[in-house]
Amino acid sequence: MRRLERYLTVVYSSGANPVILLNKIDLADDPTRLVEKIQSIAGTVPVIPLSALSKTGLDALSPHFNPGETVALVGSSGVGKSTLINSLLGETVQRTGGIREDDEKGRHTTTVRQMFLLPNGAVLIDNPGIREIQLGDSAEGIEKAFSEIVDAASNCKFKDCTHRDEPGCAVLKAVKDGIIPEERLASYHRLTDELAFQSRKSEIGLKRLEKERFKKIAVDIKKYKKSTGKL
Repeated sequence: MRRLERYLTVVYSSGANPVILLNKIDLADDPTRLVEKIQSIAGTVPVIPLSALSKTGLDALSPHFNPGETVALVGSSGVGKSTLINSLLGETVQRTGGIREDDEKGRHTTTVRQMFLLPNGAVLIDNPGIREIQLGDSAEGIEKAFSEIVDAASNCKFKDCTHRDEPGCAVLKAVKDGIIPEERLASYHRLTDELAFQSRKSEIGLKRLEKERFKKIAVDIKKYKKSTGKL
């Protein structure tokens, strides 16, 4: 669930419309319960259970593959992105690999981004498996991925409430009342803290670059004056 929250944050910030594909559904003991669990953090995002290998549930993807539109597949190695593309195209165009049994990590079978044209004119992009999801600049994505927290925050006593220990915090009250799960708020805090850290790091980097830029300009001016005898 926490990995999905990160994916949703990044996808929302990109401006794309997220759709969650729950592949290998035939391996789940209780598929319905699993979909409900994902839906609890996904909000209105479509959650589609399927099996790319047996082609079960692929019909549900049709509304999301429209002529002239581009769809990008993102996910960890071994989740079945390449198998899904092979099934959609009706031929083996991508090499596939599963999950290793010893550590449950996927093998990198797709190492470069590739673009495919589906029979109906939709464009599909296969991406290499993602080991680690960096948030980058995804502040807007946070608000959409955790919309229930943002909505509750509008009723907080203080506008700059951090939803940690402030009095009159509507978010903490929603957690106490069981409306917002405690783990959702904890995840929200982790991601917002990470974004703040990335922002500070980026700002420090920009200041350093600016300082080096002006230092170079000063050196160039000094060289110019020396060469023209104007020192």
